[in-house]
Amino acid sequence: MEFARLMKDADLGLFSAMMVGIGSSLQDYIEHIFWLKELRVDYLLVIGLIPVPDTPFENRKPAHLLKLLES
Repeated sequence: MEFARLMKDADLGLFSAMMVGIGSSLQDYIEHIFWLKELRVDYLLVIGLIPVPDTPFENRKPAHLLKLLES
């Protein structure tokens, strides 16, 4: 939170990203968005999981487009 305040005080944009499809619930997303609102984030990127071989999420299904839109 202190870093976010310093960024804002310096008139620098504050950017965050949220990945959909890694197992979070809708409630998790809602809570995260309210936390980002508290930080006064300027930009939010919502991205969907694209599984990559030889990674912990390699066997997960890619994030569904409707799940992204729901977020």
